[in-house]
Amino acid sequence: MAGSATVEFAVLAVLLVVPVTLAVPPAVRIYAAQTQARSAAAAAALQLAREGGGEGVAEQVASRYWRSGGSPDVTVACRPACGTPGAVVRVRVAGAVPLAPAPGSVTVSYAHEQVADRFVPR
Repeated sequence: MAGSATVEFAVLAVLLVVPVTLAVPPAVRIYAAQTQARSAAAAAALQLAREGGGEGVAEQVASRYWRSGGSPDVTVACRPACGTPGAVVRVRVAGAVPLAPAPGSVTVSYAHEQVADRFVPR
């Protein structure tokens, strides 16, 4: 039995390191994508509240912040209309994040509401 602790340590080290090595990169990608979705939704909602526009403007702004591959899905809802004083602008940004080296992907999304300023001249 001399030297069996070394073998057990080596086997245990491999059993612990491999799952951590496979789990950390996807977790980092998911966290980064959540941050990008949050920033993209906030920037697009602010742009629409200040300048008006529609879904095309929101997609253009959101694509500047989305770096997780592909283009994000952007949905816009304005009450009463985007760019009017006091309007409530809601932008939702969603996108798929690949889980490489594991197969599949995860969808992350974030929605942001912004109220257009009532006292800014347009």
